[in-house]
Amino acid sequence: ALESGYYAAFAILGRIAFFASFSLAFVMFPKVAEAHALGKPNLHLIKKALLLVTVVSGGVVLGYLLFPKLVVLVLFGGNYIAITKYITPFAFVMMLFSYVYVLSYYNLSVNRFSFIYALVALNILEIIFLFLFHGSFWHVILVLGILILITLIFMLFYTFVKNGKTVNSNSLLQ
Repeated sequence: ALESGYYAAFAILGRIAFFASFSLAFVMFPKVAEAHALGKPNLHLIKKALLLVTVVSGGVVLGYLLFPKLVVLVLFGGNYIAITKYITPFAFVMMLFSYVYVLSYYNLSVNRFSFIYALVALNILEIIFLFLFHGSFWHVILVLGILILITLIFMLFYTFVKNGKTVNSNSLLQ
């Protein structure tokens, strides 16, 4: 019960790094879709969204790095002080997830869909690896971190180098 409470607490704090930048994808989507439909350049929009994710989610991660005890004490109380060592790494993993989320929405807005198969495959791997390696919170954070980093690298490649063309070409790359 104690470990479950600890996990729930640091998972909530980590997800703040994701949810803090969550709405950026929703704001970006119609702007990119409109630019794409009109044949206008849209690369600057994804770059701006990724920069904003860095600022917003990175600010949360930095706050956790600088003031982990204060964050835990204010939000959960002294009984949860043991989770301070997990909140920054988990929030960083969630920041990487934010990048993947924004890149996914960008690709959907320019009518690219084939990346979804890779995301499903990586999610299946996540389930398998978490089933195999869940002996400690560090194992869970490491598994999630490695898989989301692989996913982010894939999404960056898919988004910016798909079929040897840049996204600025506005071609319908499926």
